Amino acid sequence: MICSVIFCYPPLLERLRADSQGVCMRVIASDVPSLKMLREQRCDLVISPRPPEGGDILQQRLFDDTYRIFFDRSRRSPPNTIEDYLRGEHVTVLYEDQRGLEVDKALMEGGYDRTVVAFVPAFSGIASFIQGTARLATAPSLLQRGQLRGFDSVPLPICIPPMPMYMIWHMRHRYDPVHGWLRAKLLGIARSIHPVP
Repeated sequence: MICSVIFCYPPLLERLRADSQGVCMRVIASDVPSLKMLREQRCDLVISPRPPEGGDILQQRLFDDTYRIFFDRSRRSPPNTIEDYLRGEHVTVLYEDQRGLEVDKALMEGGYDRTVVAFVPAFSGIASFIQGTARLATAPSLLQRGQLRGFDSVPLPICIPPMPMYMIWHMRHRYDPVHGWLRAKLLGIARSIHPVP
């Protein structure tokens, strides 16, 4: 599960409970989703930009998100050029398994050298490191609705592929009507907020 999709959960719960008062939702942090989580029924549905591969795993793309540069406008002007962007001090996410963000990998592979001054374990840690400073954070645009609400943002001055987001489930639920109902509700919410082109 990635934090940029947390905005989907409250409206999802409202829609589920409108149809069935007995519904209770449990959201768990999965970091990098594993086949084991789905196979052992530790969860019914995973939302992630990195679907695990397996012959018994099914997936459907919910939406694509773009990356934006977040900053505190009270402390700096927007980084509208690549030179200004690269000159800044950056905060980014590095997960516990030493896996960084796809955007960081794309920047490195493109030969763009940035000064990263802080690595945080999740998107929720970014705000405290850029608030009241001139630092920059490159993150999914949907964080404007949640953890990075209140910060200004601008598009990246370079072309970076968008981040796809998938819902993923085990094949045992393929024809389960209740699970299908859950997936349809989530897909409807995701598409209404962030349509797939």
